[in-house]
Amino acid sequence: MEIQTGQFVAEHTQNPQVKQFAQTLVQDHQKAQQQLKQSAQQASVQITDELNPVHKAMVQELQQKSGKELDRAFIFSAVADHRKDILEYSYASQNLQNAQLKQYATQSLPVLQKHYQSAEDLARTVAGVRESPAASIR
Repeated sequence: MEIQTGQFVAEHTQNPQVKQFAQTLVQDHQKAQQQLKQSAQQASVQITDELNPVHKAMVQELQQKSGKELDRAFIFSAVADHRKDILEYSYASQNLQNAQLKQYATQSLPVLQKHYQSAEDLARTVAGVRESPAASIR
């Protein structure tokens, strides 16, 4: 999902900060996707590139937006998705039994944390959020 939304936003945003972040997400998630495929293959686990219905709907909804509305929706989605991903990957890095997938989760965490921090920074500077979205969760 991050690859598809990132590609769309990189092509349609007018904000250079948002464009750079979207391009970074695309590059990093494409690399992670390749690493996951390799780890899954080594672990004899089947994976698919197809988005689940929820993620398809999120991509389609984002594609209906433009301008500042697009930027805000993309940034808020990135904050929420990466926060959720960090929790899931943290759990996986501690609890998976499969060594290859556990290593993949562990190695992915720093990049996900970097994306999350960048998305939070953009929420403050571009989307006009005064308080970190995570601050209200804590």
